[in-house]
Amino acid sequence: MNYLILTEENLTTLNNLNTTGDPLRRCEPITLTDGRSALNADLLNDCGPGQTWAHYGSFLQTLPVETVS
Repeated sequence: MNYLILTEENLTTLNNLNTTGDPLRRCEPITLTDGRSALNADLLNDCGPGQTWAHYGSFLQTLPVETVS
């Protein structure tokens, strides 16, 4: 599965975005088996202008994508 990998700095930015966006739409990271935080990379398919995750779009597009099995 493809994931967007989050650093500690990214987690802070994500928390800030979660507090300023729609309270019913929050991006919540998971913890991978190696301890890193990540979001499902499928979010990139729905983060353009007017789409579900548009509030996070610019941020999500800066994150590295990694395939994790």
